[in-house]
Amino acid sequence: MCCLPVTADARTLVEHGEVIHLACHLGLLDAGAAIARLLRQHPGHPLCATCIGAALTVTQSEAEEGVTRLRPLRGFAVRYDTCVGCGRRRQAIRAVRTLGTVRSRGSLSA
Repeated sequence: MCCLPVTADARTLVEHGEVIHLACHLGLLDAGAAIARLLRQHPGHPLCATCIGAALTVTQSEAEEGVTRLRPLRGFAVRYDTCVGCGRRRQAIRAVRTLGTVRSRGSLSA
């Protein structure tokens, strides 16, 4: 997660068997939120963790953790796909298009 030592006076929590500094945990939550915003701005476009990290200037580890947090949530899909950022076939995440963002022949009904 991070490279900082865990000291007796450090504010920490345990998540998935790992001890995480509270500040680092909050940073990961922020990274997940930033990734969700990025993906929702471009629904249907798959991005790999490497390209997400580069786009948001977060570490590879932070990008992977953010993808892991989003994976089980409705509105996101992770699969082996071609990343629109680098063009490589790899595991990528995308925001699933909602009814309001899908364009079809004719107009959308409310």
